[in-house]
Amino acid sequence: MHDRRPHKRYTVDLLDIRSALIEENDLEIVDISPKGIGIRAKRRLNIGETYTLKIRSRDTVLNLKGVVMWSKISGTRRSPGKDSVPIYTAGLEFVDVSADKRDELVNFIESHAE
Repeated sequence: MHDRRPHKRYTVDLLDIRSALIEENDLEIVDISPKGIGIRAKRRLNIGETYTLKIRSRDTVLNLKGVVMWSKISGTRRSPGKDSVPIYTAGLEFVDVSADKRDELVNFIESHAE
């Protein structure tokens, strides 16, 4: 299947991702590009809502804002109590990114791309 995105998405090997609005252990990066990020979360992200993300790896920390463009349930996981917990996948488009911040993001992606 042909990907129609204007920017290539990269899978990355990151040590840490956090959001001011989402508990730190509840997020995982699926992929990232200079325009946006795909994440997995243990809670639903509301379409149209803006989230502040702190992406940390090695000695680099990026603070970015992203608006949720799409969100869906992508699976379930068993909790320690044996309950099924939904896992959500979402795509966020970065917003309010200056040219300098975009260059920093591109360098970050290139240094962490698998």
